[in-house]
Amino acid sequence: MVSDIKSRLRELKIESDSELGKHLTKLDSVYSRIEDIQEQIVKLEKTKAQLLDDADMMETIIMYKFNKGEREQ
Repeated sequence: MVSDIKSRLRELKIESDSELGKHLTKLDSVYSRIEDIQEQIVKLEKTKAQLLDDADMMETIIMYKFNKGEREQ
């Protein structure tokens, strides 16, 4: 990633050690971090949905077993 931003800076004829180059490099890393966090959010939302489904299934099984036990008594 860092080499990618440096090659883009070279294409634009901006020195990576210049103030503008440093700021653009830092900005690129911020955008990269935003993308990483967005991917984590999507993954966590999928995990949350699966866990909610699991919890619902567990509740159903528990209620079924509890009701079945009550009927047998």
